[in-house]
Amino acid sequence: AELLEKTGNDIKFLGKLKAGLVPDIDTSEVQSKVAGKGFGEVDNYLKSLNSIASFEVKVYPEIFRIFGKMPYYRERIKVEISQEKT
Repeated sequence: AELLEKTGNDIKFLGKLKAGLVPDIDTSEVQSKVAGKGFGEVDNYLKSLNSIASFEVKVYPEIFRIFGKMPYYRERIKVEISQEKT
């Protein structure tokens, strides 16, 4: 850090801060918004969330991918939020 200015009780300095930040996303809302939607709609919705840098949609068992839709029951949708590895 570099001290730039000190005036009375105020100090102005220049420094670097490194922090691992995770976006504050309402996972219940995400589940509701993607339930029963086609993969294209889900992709567009997740891309519209500005706080998400990237995402991955996994469907298990894999055979259900042929339907091209997310489960209709939001309880069957798991949303995990993690910090991007650098």
